[in-house]
Amino acid sequence: MGRRGIIIVLCLMGIACGGTPKASEGPELDTLTPKRRSAVRVALIQTLIQSKAYDSAVPMLNQAFREAPNDPRLHIMRATILRERGRLEQAQKQYELAIQFAPKSAQAYAGLGIVLNMLGHHKKATLAHRSATTFLPGHSHNLNNLGFSLYLEKQYDGAIEAYEKAIRFDPRLRVAYVNLGFALAAQKKVAQAKRAFQQVLSSAETLNNLALAEELRGQPEKARALYEQALITDPKIQEAAENLKAMDLSTHSKEKRP
Repeated sequence: MGRRGIIIVLCLMGIACGGTPKASEGPELDTLTPKRRSAVRVALIQTLIQSKAYDSAVPMLNQAFREAPNDPRLHIMRATILRERGRLEQAQKQYELAIQFAPKSAQAYAGLGIVLNMLGHHKKATLAHRSATTFLPGHSHNLNNLGFSLYLEKQYDGAIEAYEKAIRFDPRLRVAYVNLGFALAAQKKVAQAKRAFQQVLSSAETLNNLALAEELRGQPEKARALYEQALITDPKIQEAAENLKAMDLSTHSKEKRP
């Protein structure tokens, strides 16, 4: 679904923008008490992961595991690195280990749900996302992820309900409005979908997403008209131009088949 649109789907854990701090930054760990040393090390590892400095994070993470092999936070951080490196099955196992050590960890269930969605196991993912929302009620990102998992199962009513809850808890959550628009469009509620997109997107971006929604529903002619309208509205909207080109290539490819 995220093939070619202005669409953000899952709120991934452990990802942020910023510089790349060095592992040596911070206090000298050997001078701290064991409890304080563990807390500082975890904070440093989290900072490195958020900065995507995985090569620097891994040695510190391995050291932390030697001291606290059952710490669920460490398993979650290792799972995040594995996921970001594309090692999804290994990431899944790490999230499952985190849940063993912390059965009510919303963060672990949320991470597991994301990985299961990425693996295509949407029913299992939905169960994990539901657990995340149960153990941490009112968390807008987890509700958004539950909504997207339900969307992938084509349970559009449930997806819409989850997105609307996410928006109530955080009216600034851009991704939830975008995902809500696609769920409404899947039910042919075009006017409502348009209003959802317009909350966070420009007119041209809204048209592009409506076009993509029509394409996903198997309505290429409607999609083409909307892509063209998006380009008239804003000739610089790259996504619509790329989507229209991809549609043309796909059509030509089908026509050439015997």
